[in-house]
Amino acid sequence: MHYKDYEVDSSLFYAANALELSRQLMHSESVKSDEQLFIRIKGLKVQSYVAYARAMRGSDPQAAEDSLWAGLHLVKENGLISEKAALYSGLGSIYDRKGQNDQALQYFKKALELYQQ
Repeated sequence: MHYKDYEVDSSLFYAANALELSRQLMHSESVKSDEQLFIRIKGLKVQSYVAYARAMRGSDPQAAEDSLWAGLHLVKENGLISEKAALYSGLGSIYDRKGQNDQALQYFKKALELYQQ
């Protein structure tokens, strides 16, 4: 299907497609059999969660937050530090939009610590 068939923001469309593609790739036997490739695909999946959250944060903050937490679950398994920092930064943005300033600051600080490593 083409983007013109949808009436959604293009960033959401492409983020959702990237997320689905990364899910499919992670279940591929050829990817599962190559450990380095599998970790790289996990990194791409996490980046897709971040992109999806950015696309959703204005219209559905809860879906954006859920996406970031799903990404954090993946990075805890294999220590993808730059991806983890992006997820924490995204959570900081979500909590900032919700007016939860203490939580926002907590996640922004976590992101900054990781970016400085």
